[in-house]
Amino acid sequence: MTQTPCLKTGFAATMMSMLGVDLPQKMALAVSGGGDSMALLYLAADWARLWQVDLSVVTIDHQLRRESGAEAALVKAVSQDLGLTHTTLLWQGWNGQGNLPDAARRARLDLINGWRREIQYVLMGHTLDDQAETFLMRLRRGSGVDGLSGIAPVHLVTGSENDNLSASSSGLHASGSLHVLRPLLAVSRANLRAHLTKIGASWVDDPSNQDDHYERVRMRQFMPDLEAVGLYQKGLADTAKRLRRARTALSRRAVAVAEQIAHQDDGDVVFDLEALGEIEEETQLRLLAAALCWVSSNAYRPRLNVLENALQAALVGKNGALHGGLIRVHGTQLRITREYQAVRDTRHIVGNRGFWDGRWQITGPKIDGTEIRPLGPEGVQQIGTAWQNRPNYAIILSKPGIFRDNQLIACQSAGFGPAYEQQIQPSSFTSLLIEH
Repeated sequence: MTQTPCLKTGFAATMMSMLGVDLPQKMALAVSGGGDSMALLYLAADWARLWQVDLSVVTIDHQLRRESGAEAALVKAVSQDLGLTHTTLLWQGWNGQGNLPDAARRARLDLINGWRREIQYVLMGHTLDDQAETFLMRLRRGSGVDGLSGIAPVHLVTGSENDNLSASSSGLHASGSLHVLRPLLAVSRANLRAHLTKIGASWVDDPSNQDDHYERVRMRQFMPDLEAVGLYQKGLADTAKRLRRARTALSRRAVAVAEQIAHQDDGDVVFDLEALGEIEEETQLRLLAAALCWVSSNAYRPRLNVLENALQAALVGKNGALHGGLIRVHGTQLRITREYQAVRDTRHIVGNRGFWDGRWQITGPKIDGTEIRPLGPEGVQQIGTAWQNRPNYAIILSKPGIFRDNQLIACQSAGFGPAYEQQIQPSSFTSLLIEH
């Protein structure tokens, strides 16, 4: 089958701009069977063959429709025809609650991360249409520069992004970071389907793409009305790209300010309150959002209007709680710490893989097999009731304690018990200010 030359050339150029000339030996691509990802499959297979990259294909069967198994089988058959290995991963985690598209996205990353082993780069088939739809969705929500900058062409997936990756599928054998590459963001869905038609390839249409219960589908259906007044997908995507440049500049400014007015203390972020109040509001918001995300292991920022309200309250000396974090004003300092109620039931066994609360890694020969849980009122009682009258009582409650049954063995934050190793990932809250 003959590929469309301009599409092949554009794809190759995009891949080189993302990866440079030092190509990885192994890569993977996620293919659902839809038109976008099937076009990606054919383009990537040709590119990988030319550049001698070992390419694997993975399909996530979310098992939400009876046709999903047959769709995975189609992808497998095409992959094998192209000389590529294929794996189907099953998702069985949907309980019918919450946001289905978001839950499915998180599950896809989780499953891929557990499957990939040494593969560090995974291609996904997001298109120009996806970028324009995302821009409109975020515009409707009143997003700022970060939200309106849209889908990133290259994205480093952090552990916190999956809200504590599951023990069964989250990197027990994975090595290195997971990078998601989206080389089709400048290509329209229509062009990709035209390409598939030209080469005689098959694809499937997911009926949920026509279900206007989903916000993205409503934006897609609204697009012709925008085109009627001159607002085209490419223009929206170009605007998102320009805002991404602005986002990069604003992020660098925030990092520079953080180095001057903030420091980390036992897993918390502490700001000089007066200095924070003197900088521009955009940077204030970025610093507060990054601190809240860091202490809560949350991949997403709080909604902008809620964040703005919390910032204004903090600057006039009011405490608050947001996004799983506590905002505590004490004297000249503003401290962002973990909220006890958000972590009250979080448990982890010392010696097991993974992190407590998504970010604390605790090890030590004297505490192997013990349970990590928040210190809480019970742990404070075992240290000494004098803690209850200290200004930092609310802060100490959420710190990790080492328990054997109901007995507190150690708590490094309180200077109690035998010594052990304690690390936090990511190590710096400023890393969350930079888009990956």
